[in-house]
Amino acid sequence: MVTAEYKERIRELYDKIAPEYDISSKLYITRIMERCEEKVIYKILRNKSFPKSLDIGSGTGRYIPLLSKISKYIVALDFSLNMLQILKKKHRHCKNLDIICADAEHPPFREKTFDFIFSTLTFDHIPNFELMLEEIFRLLKNERMFIVSSFNEKLLERYRRNHGIPENTIDFETENVPKTYIYEKGHTPEELTPIFKKIGFKNIIVISCCLWPVLLSILPKGIRSKVLRVYGPLIDKVLRLFRSFRENALLYIYLVKA
Repeated sequence: MVTAEYKERIRELYDKIAPEYDISSKLYITRIMERCEEKVIYKILRNKSFPKSLDIGSGTGRYIPLLSKISKYIVALDFSLNMLQILKKKHRHCKNLDIICADAEHPPFREKTFDFIFSTLTFDHIPNFELMLEEIFRLLKNERMFIVSSFNEKLLERYRRNHGIPENTIDFETENVPKTYIYEKGHTPEELTPIFKKIGFKNIIVISCCLWPVLLSILPKGIRSKVLRVYGPLIDKVLRLFRSFRENALLYIYLVKA
């Protein structure tokens, strides 16, 4: 399948699930991952301040409340128009926000425009991710911060094998949208770190997140979601102390500078 087809399938899916994305009970694992990720992101950005910020793959605007507090001006970029419409409705009172429907591989901005660029749970949907990183480097002012999260491809591969899912895809479904496979390919720190350096990024910090998948085989099925919803971030904090768990995290958060 060519890149254009991958991207169109992703756009179609997110346009369909947009009304349910924030509320679907079938996306409960996504909600747990988001909570664990947010604990890390909020800690990183505590006491930070930026004149101009760009949120790539902003979706329905999960991080807009945070960005509106630490940024004088925010651009939310996504290529799903329906997701952006939800974002606009949710955050209609945010006065320092502009919303742009565009492709993350071809962001329509001049170079050195932003002081902070942010992209969470989006990167792995980008087939030509190196082009996206090159564009981010172009847009980011010197010595400024970029944060991106990416799934651990080793764990995604295991999940695909166990559930008969095609290579380089992942399954999504909601109450009103049947199971659909779209492009999603994770990465590892060993793969991404040299690519960051090749492009010109520096001061690369990798933070392990969502370290609880190993517990899924131990916890009884009936209480898994309840335990993870309540204690997911705390479990992460404890398991992060151990190297073996850090190396088998479901999600990695990369903090780099241009």
